Formats: sequence, structure tokens, C-alpha cells
Amino acid sequence: MKNDGYRYISKPVERVDGMHIAMGGPVYADDLAPADCLVIKLLRSPYPSAAVSSIDVAAARKMEGVAAVYTWEDTQIQCTTGFDYCKYDHTLLTRVARYQGDPVAMVVAEDLKTAERAIARIRVKWEVYEPLTDPEEALDSEKVVHGDQLGKIIRHGELKDPETDYHPERNQIARVKYDFDDVDAAFAESEVVVETRITTQQQAHAMLESHRTFAYIDRRDKLVIVGSLQSSFAVQRTVAVALGIDSREIIVTKAQVGGGFGGKDMIIPELFTAFATYRLRRPTKIIFTRQESLADTGTRHATIFDMKMGADKEGNITGIDSTLIMDGGAYSDYSFDVILTGIFNAYPLFPRTKAMRFNHLGVMTNKVLGCPLRGMGATQNLFALNRAISQISGKLDMDISEIFLKNIGMEGDTHPLLNGNLPEDPRVINSSSLSRCITRAKELIDWDTTYRKQKNNGNIVRGIGMSVASHASSVARDDRGAVNVTFNSDGSFTVFTGHADIGTGSDTGIIQIVAEVLQMPMKYIHIKAACTDTSPHDNGTYASSNIYRTGGAAKKAAEKMKGMLIENGRRLMGLPDEAEIEYGEKGFYAPATKEFLSIPDFARKMVSYWHGREQLVASESFACDVAPSPYIACVAEVEVDKMTGTVNLLQCISVVDCGTVINSNLARVQVDGGTAQSIGMCLYERFPYVSDGRLAKTNFQSYKIPSQMDIPKIRTELLPSFEHTGPFGAKGIGEIAANAAAPAIADAVFNATGVHVNSLPITPEKMFRALWESEKGSVLS
Repeated sequence: MKNDGYRYISKPVERVDGMHIAMGGPVYADDLAPADCLVIKLLRSPYPSAAVSSIDVAAARKMEGVAAVYTWEDTQIQCTTGFDYCKYDHTLLTRVARYQGDPVAMVVAEDLKTAERAIARIRVKWEVYEPLTDPEEALDSEKVVHGDQLGKIIRHGELKDPETDYHPERNQIARVKYDFDDVDAAFAESEVVVETRITTQQQAHAMLESHRTFAYIDRRDKLVIVGSLQSSFAVQRTVAVALGIDSREIIVTKAQVGGGFGGKDMIIPELFTAFATYRLRRPTKIIFTRQESLADTGTRHATIFDMKMGADKEGNITGIDSTLIMDGGAYSDYSFDVILTGIFNAYPLFPRTKAMRFNHLGVMTNKVLGCPLRGMGATQNLFALNRAISQISGKLDMDISEIFLKNIGMEGDTHPLLNGNLPEDPRVINSSSLSRCITRAKELIDWDTTYRKQKNNGNIVRGIGMSVASHASSVARDDRGAVNVTFNSDGSFTVFTGHADIGTGSDTGIIQIVAEVLQMPMKYIHIKAACTDTSPHDNGTYASSNIYRTGGAAKKAAEKMKGMLIENGRRLMGLPDEAEIEYGEKGFYAPATKEFLSIPDFARKMVSYWHGREQLVASESFACDVAPSPYIACVAEVEVDKMTGTVNLLQCISVVDCGTVINSNLARVQVDGGTAQSIGMCLYERFPYVSDGRLAKTNFQSYKIPSQMDIPKIRTELLPSFEHTGPFGAKGIGEIAANAAAPAIADAVFNATGVHVNSLPITPEKMFRALWESEKGSVLS
């Protein structure tokens, strides 16, 4: 039920841990690691495709201070860096390197210097092969990325081969196909049809804290893993399968996470510390360098879209035909998920388009593996969708905002690919203020007086553009959150949850939700998160799920706790069951008797022998039957120098529907951060490869992310709707902004220059060539 009189909800509450982190409090994994931790370093392949013909580790093993040196001969462990349902097509250490950075040996030493010196003493002779770097050429190539181990790959979990269409012998990771209505007939009846190739690049997560973890054996002989991670329970299961031990012998705890963006859903450092500690029975830790986190863990999937779209003369989209080749890199891991999620989180944005055809394919190459990155496939699909609509807009000479308003989903609309939709149990859009977001974004940039009215200043031209985007909150018919709320003997409350705050401030949001229900000051509500030994199960932090899924469970648990408090308050005050009682921050008041019982006195009585009957613990789960979408309308203004091809972003404005806003400060920060990442994807970031397939750039001096000087005037407005399935009407917000700025900038470039550049990033070289080609009567796409 809507309520504008909230005490904590929709307020700009400061993060509960903000000051402690800002003052350098010891909360991160390396701060917490035991002083006697052994240090792990990895020897990685310098080649994207090579086999070790010989390796000599004798000198390294003889070094003082070296506890162990391992190669693939010592481990024989088949594993995955994804969740346990993924294909186990990695080996912990490999003889055959499938990407530049694949680990072939591991040193465990008393300190970092010794470990680095030992790595330098390992002698390797390589048999170097020509790598597969083009995903289109890799499919059905004579060279097979996993040709040496096709019979060894383990297929665990629920995603079976017929469902994913996994064929490593063809270098095929997965294929997803859908066909709705007669697409060819829709195109035949369309006023305009556009066909274009759209490409997006690999992108790094670029989180502040690199991947890191430590492990030790506790007093109960349990293997304890503590790390900067997004999914404690997934780590527990995946490590257990890899080591071949009972998951009940493993405890996983999340430390403070210095940013994840999906990259720390990759179970990578945890495998090495778990193995070494389990073997040596000593604490170990591994801290990835910036180069390792940037180039050796995972990136956003590069994609090649062949997009065909039709529309009638009024701008109604009549048909979509999308073919995708996605570069999954050297291993399969999450690629199927990214393909599927990309479709589900993008195309239902336009539910009136009935004729749709999809053939989306993931392919293995000799590159670092593709993995989740904020937007999880929707980012690439929404860029392609928005670019096609921009071209439709140009051909019809029609305002793109009017095309959006004609085609976006409204409350009550349905779509066959809407998250959680089943033919026998269809889902509908419960909440959306996207049309109002579009209208407001236009107002903020003075759209009606500046759209397609180029501002020319010699070689400098200006233009504005727009995009719309969506993204689900959680994963429907799959995700479940759980929360326990306990009432403590001092009158405070503790929230136990398995979710991971990865820097977003979700711990604060969940405390706000509990505080609102219990009408209790936030300082009296504590949170304990993401330890498999003490937390209720949570799938992990992904899919913009924390506030919707875990917040939903927290609200239910707090409501149950409130009922328990009132019931026991009435009992302790000696009132009959039906007696009126008022509950609030201070305690309990009985109007009939004028009696008052304070919270501290209530707490003391509840733990006494004479009065206490039970420990008050409220446990609740929240099953995600639906996955409601937040929405965003983004407008951008650019300036293009036609002499150099330089694109200068002048302003970027986002108007967002995330349902009820739980914390306005944190919500705006999330949108601003996602916008910055989208700007980087659009204009700056790329992984260039040299002729032999090796990476040319592996650090932030050369891999360019936008700095403060590159971020223009950014403005974010929140335009709420009310999602009745979410806590207090809330939806997710974490990923939505990463999907919007890039296509808005690309549309603005078109409106400034009349040229479509459909290959990211839009570098000065690409822009200049596109302008040069357009003068000859062709358009670079």
C-alpha cells in the first residue's frame, strides 16, 4: 500500500558503514587476513594459445621460504569459475593455455617477495599456436579451443546440454533461439526496414579493489574462506565440487567488497586459496594485481549483432530479427546466462512488437573469458535495439522520443519473453513511469527546441540524442531471498542475511526497510551478512536483486517480528488477547489501563526465567515469482569536431523509474556510477590486440576509463512508480544506468553529424572515417 508518510523510506539516509570505510577502517579482505598467511602467486601464460612442452620448478621448490609449488600435474582438478551449474571446463592449473593469463603454475610462499622470486625461477618451454581471436571464424574452426579435453569436461547442475546447446567440439558455448509470429511478413508490410551490423567491445569491471581472498582451517577443522565476493553460498558449493569435499566442511564469509559489478561473481581467487590451505593446512591468501584483475579474470562479452528492424509510417515497430555472435572467450562459465538474460531484459521493453526472431550464439575464442558485468547482456542488446530505432527515426524523419512513446510497454502489457512469463501463467508489467521519464528527460534538455537543430561552429557541430532501457529486478522463477530478524536482550535487532553489499549501500537500504516496519531507530538495527555458517541462504548479489529480493524478505521478516513483539507485549502487560495495544519506538502502551512498557524493560523481561518464553526470531523468504523492471530514459548532448573526429560529451541526463526509492542518495549514486561506466564503454574503453593475439594494454595507464575530466554535467532524477510486489513498492536500480548512456550518446552523434557509428567505442578514428565515408555517399556502420 502506498504511503508518503515514511520515516526512513525514500529518505537520503547516510550509509551505515560510510564513515568507517571513509576513515580507513579494517574491513577489507587483506585487512582481516591472519598475519601468518602464506602468499600465493600464479605463473600465467604469456600467449593466448600455447601448450607447455616442459616445465622445471625444481629451483623454485628449493628456495627458502617456499612452502609449495604446484602445476597441473599436482592438482588434476576440473573446475569452473562460475556457479556450480556451469560446465566444469577449467582446470585449476592447466598445461594447455587457452588465453593470455591462463595459470599454469602456483607458488605458495612465506611472503610476497619470495613468491615473486620463485615464480621468476620457474622455467617453461612453450609450444605456441595460432590463436582464435575472431568469434565468427572460431565457430566450426578446425582448431578447437578445448580440443585436448573434450572428454574431460564435467557437466554439473541444472542447465543441461540440450537446453544450452553446448558443443565445445564446435567452439560453441550456447545458442538461444526464439521465433514469434511471421517476421518476414511483418518486414514485407513495413514502411521502412533497416539492417545494420552493430558491434560492442570487451569492457573491464575496473572496480577499485582487485580480486582477493584468504583461507584458513578453523578450530573445528573447517575450511574457512573469506574474500571480496558477491555470492558466499555459490562459492561454498563450487569450491566443494572442485575439491571433492562435502560443502558442510566449508564456511565462506564475505568481507567488505570494494566494488564488484559482476566480476566478483567469478569464483577465481577462492579456488586457489581453498586448494592451498586444504593441502597445506595453513592460512593462505592471494591478492590479484591490477593487471591480473584487469586482463586475467573476465570482461564484458564482446558482441556482433546483425539487427534488422521494421516499422510502419507512424513509427510503430513491426518486426525485429536479431542475430548475435557473442565472444565468450576461452571458457563457457556464464555465457549462456548472459545470452538469455540479455534477451529477457531488453526486448520486452517493446511489447507491442509481436513479430520477433532471435538467433543468439556464444562462441569460444582464445581470449579472456566473458563474464557478468553490470547489465549482464542487456547492455549490448539495448545498445543494438536503440541504434536500430535511431536509424528508423532517421529514415522516417520522425522524433525518436515519439517512436519510444508509441512502442514502450505500459502497465498491464505482457510479452512472451517478460521475465517469469509462461504461456500458461503469463506475467504483466505491474509498474512503469517510463513514459513520464521520457517526457521529463525532454524537458530537462529542452528537447523540443533543440532536437535535430544542429548547432554549427565551423568544424564543431552539436546534437542531442535519447535512449530508453530496462533491466529486471532479480531472476523470476529462480531467485529466492531469506532473512532472519532476531530481537536481542538489549532491545536491539539483528538482521541476518546472505546477500552481499558490494559497495552499493544495500546493507543500509535493508536496515531502512526493517526500521520502517519496526518503527525503530536505525542505530538499533544491526546487520550480519553473507556468511554460510550464520546467514540464511541467498543466491548472491546479481541481477539488481538486493533491494527487491533480499529487501522483500527483510520486510516480511520484520512484519512477522512486529507481530511477535505486539503479542508478547500484550502478554507481559497482562492484557487479554483482544486488548488494544499501541507499539512504537519507545515501547508498548495499553490505552485501557494507561500502562506503558518500554523496549528495554520488555527486553529484560523476555530473557528472564519468570517472564521469557522464547527467543524472538522471525524468519522469512521471498520467492521471486516476477522480476519487475526498472526503466530509464536518458538524453545526451555531444559536440563533434569534424576535423579530428573527437566526440565531446557535454551533458548526460537520466530519469529513472525504480519504483519506490528506498534511499535517494544511494539511488542517485548508483545511476551516476552506471552512467560513467556507459560513457566509458561508448567513448573510451577497449581491449586492443596485436597481430599474434596478445593484449596490447593491461593497465589503467593504457586502458582508458573516463576520469573526472571526461565526465560532463551529469544529472539524475528519480520518477517513482509503485511495484506492489516489491518492498514498499521498490524495484532494483543497480544495473539500469549502465544500459542507457551509450546509445543516447550514439544517437546524439547521429543528430549532430547525420552519421551512424554503430561500433563501440566511438573513437576519433572511427568518427573521422565515418564522416569521410558519408561525404562519398556511404555510411560507416
